[in-house]
Amino acid sequence: MDIPYSIIFGEPTLRPMGRVYLLGRTKRVLVNVLIDSGADYCVFPEKAAQDAGIVLPDHNRRVNFGDRWQEGKFVRTWFQIGEKRIATDVLFMNLRFPYGLLGRKGVFSQFREVAFMEKTEPKIVRLVE
Repeated sequence: MDIPYSIIFGEPTLRPMGRVYLLGRTKRVLVNVLIDSGADYCVFPEKAAQDAGIVLPDHNRRVNFGDRWQEGKFVRTWFQIGEKRIATDVLFMNLRFPYGLLGRKGVFSQFREVAFMEKTEPKIVRLVE
């Protein structure tokens, strides 16, 4: 399966940005995500959970996110990449940036190979089962 992505230029580093559908009980919401091989978990904005109708727990968990400790809510959530639906724990939090992170645990780990193909047009992340 291939995920098309674009590179956001003008940033200090190149950032592969793709899109996934966050699946709620009655709605699905398109979320821009950074396909981040350095992220342990998937991290999505709390607003995306609200828009999809996903009920977040009352309790927070403190997680080391970036360079500091922050509060977030883990929820077992479904999202869709291409035609594949994936269930994994997603950390929902108030983010300082307008996109989510697609991380290794629960996503990359479901595939035998994950390859960033930047010289193809369009640029893709190839996920091999």
